[in-house]
Amino acid sequence: MTCGWNRRHGSEFAPLAGEAALMALATWIHLVVLPVDAAAVAVGGTAADARDGGRLVVPTLPPTALPLPILLPPPLGPTVLPRVAAPGAEATARWQPVISWAEPRAPGPREQAWLQEDRAWLAGTGAASLPRIAGPDTVAGGTGPAPDSLRRRLAVAIIARGDTIAPLRGPAAVLRDRWLARGHLQTRVVARGDTLTVAPGGSWSIGHWDVGGEDFPGRERLLEDWLLPVGSRFEASRVDDAASGLLETIGELGYPFPRWVVSDLSLDPVARTVDVKAVLLTGVTSHIGPVTSDLADPRARNFLARASGLRRGAPVRGSDLRRAVERLWSRDLWEDVGEPRVYTTSAPDTVGVHIPARARAKPNRLQVVLGLSRRGDADRARLSGEVDLRLPNLAGSGRALRVGWRDDGAGRSRFGFSWLEPLAIGTPLDASLALDSEVQDAQYTRFTTEFGARLPVVALWGLELAGGWDRSTYPEGALARTARTRARAALTHRRGDRARSGWEAVFAVESAWRSAQAREGAAGAAALAAEARQRIVAGDVAGELWLGRRAAVAARLSVRRLDGGEREATLAEHFRFGGAASLRGYGEGEFHGVEAAWAGLEWRLGSPRGSRLYTFWDVGYFGFWSAASAPAEGFERRRGWPRGFGLGLLARTPGGDLSLAVGFPGTVDFDQAKLHVTLLESF
Repeated sequence: MTCGWNRRHGSEFAPLAGEAALMALATWIHLVVLPVDAAAVAVGGTAADARDGGRLVVPTLPPTALPLPILLPPPLGPTVLPRVAAPGAEATARWQPVISWAEPRAPGPREQAWLQEDRAWLAGTGAASLPRIAGPDTVAGGTGPAPDSLRRRLAVAIIARGDTIAPLRGPAAVLRDRWLARGHLQTRVVARGDTLTVAPGGSWSIGHWDVGGEDFPGRERLLEDWLLPVGSRFEASRVDDAASGLLETIGELGYPFPRWVVSDLSLDPVARTVDVKAVLLTGVTSHIGPVTSDLADPRARNFLARASGLRRGAPVRGSDLRRAVERLWSRDLWEDVGEPRVYTTSAPDTVGVHIPARARAKPNRLQVVLGLSRRGDADRARLSGEVDLRLPNLAGSGRALRVGWRDDGAGRSRFGFSWLEPLAIGTPLDASLALDSEVQDAQYTRFTTEFGARLPVVALWGLELAGGWDRSTYPEGALARTARTRARAALTHRRGDRARSGWEAVFAVESAWRSAQAREGAAGAAALAAEARQRIVAGDVAGELWLGRRAAVAARLSVRRLDGGEREATLAEHFRFGGAASLRGYGEGEFHGVEAAWAGLEWRLGSPRGSRLYTFWDVGYFGFWSAASAPAEGFERRRGWPRGFGLGLLARTPGGDLSLAVGFPGTVDFDQAKLHVTLLESF
């Protein structure tokens, strides 16, 4: 956290306002009253010279007097006077100047890089918008530095980036300021025709730091650590970085409003050193008081304050404020979360924190896909489809409910229910409960329950602990039923703001204790019914990289592996994949195995939160053991590498989302292609 300001009195702006009005009046006279070419405009002179033989001279506005603070607002470009041709004059081609090196010595690697930057800047739109000023060819005359002039120019180039009214200046003057900021304070830029000759002279160094202000524990150590060492090269960017790091470190000590003010700059032209005199103001240490937001619902405001992790009475630290924003982004419940704003309260040592946040307009999702299928002419018609209800933020409290039902019309159905209780019982833990039932006709029926807790560790990182139990029954075969007791630990990383590039991942390790009951009289039941300890390793990684405003590359990878009793693992214990969410071009859950992996790569065209068109390439892997054709051979291993590719469209509308994807199973064959359609209604 870096906070600071420079309060100015009205008397300081009075002369600037008068000179600005005078400059505006002179410009108006030049553009409206005097029909002359804008090339006749020259910088320099005073108000008394505003009219000299038909030539208009625009007065230069002097830079603001010191002291000024070194802060970090974005630099503002100089005031631009548009070029206006006289009536009847021919249009001139764009001025394309070049830069040459005027020093007797060859430029070093650093100077070469700076020259390349200057040439790129000169060829860009920024320099093209600057006026070409007719007048003196030389921007800086003489070989020795003029302390007063350099001090004023240095103040403009380094210190007063956002609050100084810049005079009318051309590319040569701005180019010289670029070299002044790099530490060459005797730079001369000569403009002759289309050539700008740069003579930077020698580099300057830091001479002495004189920092006044309030004392606090560790002050001298911080100044020694962050300020540039005496004798080091003087550069504006390095001075900015030092001041920024110093203020940020002081903010970590509980000072919410530190300030850094440069009161004087002394130049020694003989030794080529710059002495800096500054004041470091810390204010008083403060603690966190009320945490507010822009949400309208009181319950939603209360939950956001709790979910941010900012504790009332804790010291104010910039790192805590940044982590609070990341914690809120990790929940993916709000449309936008801005930077926290610290404000004063009636208590001298207490500050409030305001978090700008905007709730999602329609956070809930309902997906309904129904179909009717029949296996044969003699069979009855069977209903198939999917219903998925997601309520991620019930009444703004952060509680989440999800209910889903799926039937593929081929004898496999599934029903699931999950509940999330955030910040359970006043703790930082998010508790969850999940119930799941799956039926595969003539093969198995499985029931699963799981209870878990998630603890945010650092910002987007979290730790999950879960325990569960599942039971499977088999209508036929050597096994009657199996049961497993499971314990799971996972490390998670949330993506955060989905409008930006980012990634998310889950790395989990699970231990399971499996027991089985054999069917009486079945052959080989003793071997299958043996108890076993299983270890399950799972990982999911997904990310998106935006290459511009309308193009992005997305990738994902999922891995599953079961060790321990993998040859005796039943179909209910296999990992399934395939379909719209894993491997497009195939049916839902078409592949299974004790080893499974699937990955996808997408090229997307569209806005981050809007509709998009994409092309994809998916690949999967599965491996499992099955009974050999000859009983004496035991088990044989089977593997496969399915692939799919195709095109897709995601359309976001006020009523919901429509996802449409056409996947080909490894070959362009429309008879085998799969159409994946997902309809999500928002409410």
